[in-house]
This record gives sequence, structure tokens and C-alpha cells, in this order.
Amino acid sequence: MNDERIPTDERFSDQPIAEIRALDSSPPPGFLSRLRAKINRRLLAGDVANAFLIAPIVLVVQLLELLYGLFAGSTKGGGTR
Repeated sequence: MNDERIPTDERFSDQPIAEIRALDSSPPPGFLSRLRAKINRRLLAGDVANAFLIAPIVLVVQLLELLYGLFAGSTKGGGTR
């Protein structure tokens, strides 16, 4: 196995790079609220699309369960209800 030690020079320190540190700035006012609004619009669109795709399937399954319960649940002969 290679038993080399990790160099501890400034390339591997936890301090940010000076060039990048100079670029640090806060977002403009209203940016976070606009971002949050865009995310919420996409979530709403996804939820609506999901509801329109899933609702008919759930409706058919419920109808089939109802029909199965009506016809398979009835017994001929001396069964009790």
C-alpha cells in the first residue's frame, strides 16, 4: 500500500480561496421570494398533473371494488348477511 501522507499546505486548508472570497455577495432584494414563488408554481403544477393522472385510476379501482363487493359478497343458499 502507498503510505504517503496528505500534504498540509494551503491548497488543502479549510479557508476559502481569496479570488472566490472576493466574489462573495448577497442576492439582490426579492430574489429569494421570486425563487420561492417559482418553486411553489412548479410544485403546484406537478400536484395538479398528478391529481389528474391518478384520480381516474383511483375512481376505477373504487368502482371495481364496489362491484366486486356486491357480486362476490352475495352467497346463494343458507348464507347470512
